Amino acid sequence: MLENGWFCTNDIMRRSADGFLWLEGRAKEILHCAGEKLSPEVLEQYIAAGCPVTEVAVVGIQSEYDLDEIVAVIVPATGADVTLDAVRRACEPHVLSGFVPKRLVAVDGLPWKAEGKLDRAAVRRLVEPRRA
Repeated sequence: MLENGWFCTNDIMRRSADGFLWLEGRAKEILHCAGEKLSPEVLEQYIAAGCPVTEVAVVGIQSEYDLDEIVAVIVPATGADVTLDAVRRACEPHVLSGFVPKRLVAVDGLPWKAEGKLDRAAVRRLVEPRRA
């Protein structure tokens, strides 16, 4: 899709102080909390570093008042017992409190696309409440 002559990928980028560009994520996957935004990959890195998991995905389930309910979906390492408190402790020192996961879902494996990318839409379907 062209927008003002530019190809629009909907990627979110940030520029570091020394001028480097970093891919932060996709616009449709960005987490929202009271006007602030955060890439789910950031939380996934903190959870993977602080908890015994083999896979992790974070999704935001849209709720009222411009807030996302942040849900961490994990595949615990063999024999590990990962709790919501452990996930929160891994994230709290690094992000605003609104971005700390409110819910934890443990699964046997995360859904992946054929090209090896995480299927966030499928992850979201695992955790979204069913609508009548």
